[in-house]
Parts: sequence; C-alpha cells; structure tokens
Amino acid sequence: MGSIGSFFLSDEVEENLHEENVPLFQPCSTNNTTHEQNLEIFSLIWCDADVDNVYGSRVTQEKLVDLIHFQRTIKSIEECEIYILNETTVIDKIILISSGSFAQDLISRVHHLPQLNSVYIYCLFKRNYQSLLTRFPKVRDRVIHS
Repeated sequence: MGSIGSFFLSDEVEENLHEENVPLFQPCSTNNTTHEQNLEIFSLIWCDADVDNVYGSRVTQEKLVDLIHFQRTIKSIEECEIYILNETTVIDKIILISSGSFAQDLISRVHHLPQLNSVYIYCLFKRNYQSLLTRFPKVRDRVIHS
C-alpha cells in the first residue's frame, strides 16, 4: 500500500497513477447556477491558487480520486468560504486541503462550520504551520509537496 503524506493508497491506485484517463477534481465556480449533486457522505475541497499548475498537486489529485469521488478545486479563499457556506449542509462532511499560503486565513474562516470534518495543509515546510495544529483541532496534518 502506498501513501502520500497522510493519505494511504491501494497498490492498484499506485499502479494506475500515471494513466491518462484518470479523472481529476472538478473545478468549481460559485457563479455557476448548476452544481453536480453529491450523493456521498464525504466531499473533498482543495483550495489553492495554483492547484492546477503545480505538478505535485496534480499527482496528489490523481491519487485521491479513488478515495473520495466528490471533489472540487477552488482557487481563492473567498470562493472556498462561499462554496462551503452556500453549497453544503451541516450533514455534509468536508475534507479540506488548503495551500500553505491560504491556510491561516482560510482555516480561521471555516473551522467553526459543522460540515468541516478535517483539514490538511499542503505545503513546502511543515514547521511553518505547526501552530495551526494546536489552535484548530480539525487540522489533522501538514502534507509536504515536492
């Protein structure tokens, strides 16, 4: 079984990682009038201005697709907060991945929401975000990208 940061992956997912037909996260816009309906318990939201531009982010997205099928990428703190407030309910369970640059502001805005289950910070330097682990109980770990 392989892993990336705190995410554990089956051998089958590892083997199929680089296939071209692996679906990636759905981009999200709060300006859209239609949204795909989530029929799963967990949703994954990845909030990062460069989520589609960094190779490590794309590889991680490819690995996570088999773990949680309902996924969204959002490129701004404000849009992420609006999406969570307006497009999810308290019975939803959101796993949030935040870039290191967004972490402090984003987590302080959404941590109190009952639908937020857990937060992972996708960053270069884990030590820069240690204080967030102690201040916000829903922050589970900091995942280093290379």
